[in-house]
Amino acid sequence: QAILTDLGRLTRRDLGRAENWFGWRMADRLLQLARHYPARPDQTRSRWDDGVAGLDLGDELLHLRKCLANADAGLARSQQRFLERLDDALERGPAPGREDDLNAAVAELQESLRACTPSIDKRLAEAALLQLQNGWRHWCQLRGGANGLA
Repeated sequence: QAILTDLGRLTRRDLGRAENWFGWRMADRLLQLARHYPARPDQTRSRWDDGVAGLDLGDELLHLRKCLANADAGLARSQQRFLERLDDALERGPAPGREDDLNAAVAELQESLRACTPSIDKRLAEAALLQLQNGWRHWCQLRGGANGLA
């Protein structure tokens, strides 16, 4: 649950300070996961995979936000709507049956990106957006047997 809370904050936090904050929080989460790793071998793998999936999603989110910040000033509204929808999905949490929860938000942001002037940052943002969507789907599938987060 703590990783989900951190990811939600990452959608709202000022980008200039988000990377350091996220790095510190995720290092703490990894330490917590590592502490529990040898304690319960029956649940260890799913808990570890679940935690790493959350960290991966956060890393992609940071990358996407950085690319969008450099891509085009006209993306601000679309980016904000996407982040709000992502935050809503994170509040509900990943679970089987929620794999497609980001599809509409991703499609809307993709459409806005297509309307932008071509640039490297735009292409990187498009790739990061798809990676984030795939990461969410993967995490939802993992949650089928997971009991919680660090």
